[in-house]
Amino acid sequence: MKMSKLSNQTNSQDPQAVNSRIFVGNLNTFQCSKTDVERMFQRYGRLAENIKMKMSKLSNQTNSQDPQAVNSRIFVGNLNTFQCSKTDVERMFQRYGRLAGISMHKGYAFVQFTNPFDARNACHGEDGRTVLSQTLDVNMVAEPKPHQIGRKRQNVTKTGNDW
Repeated sequence: MKMSKLSNQTNSQDPQAVNSRIFVGNLNTFQCSKTDVERMFQRYGRLAENIKMKMSKLSNQTNSQDPQAVNSRIFVGNLNTFQCSKTDVERMFQRYGRLAGISMHKGYAFVQFTNPFDARNACHGEDGRTVLSQTLDVNMVAEPKPHQIGRKRQNVTKTGNDW
């Protein structure tokens, strides 16, 4: 299959060019390249402009103390982080709304949404779901479940014999 070189300009004010632009959403940009998209649309005619793809690069930071951010953050506990990647967590929660960040830790993650409504819907939709043989414990960071209130990790001091 012969591929033609495409222009890098996608902001043309030509009315015909503006009317021929399309948006393709919900692409897995980690597995789909520009070449794949070009091949998909070439059968409909010549591509006159370059394809712009926005990669989903989520932040690792989910610890903002801003009240709006705190009310848009969820805790995902009992997560099998040995088998579940950040991309897997993104796929799991992006259906509920726009994600701002994900921070992964051993056995749990924090997911930051851009608005509280989406975060709350994600909690209701994913809490108790079984993923990789483990039942997820999902809740709003600002509203821990009753069995989690006051519970913190114990400080364990390791001695030379414990290693």
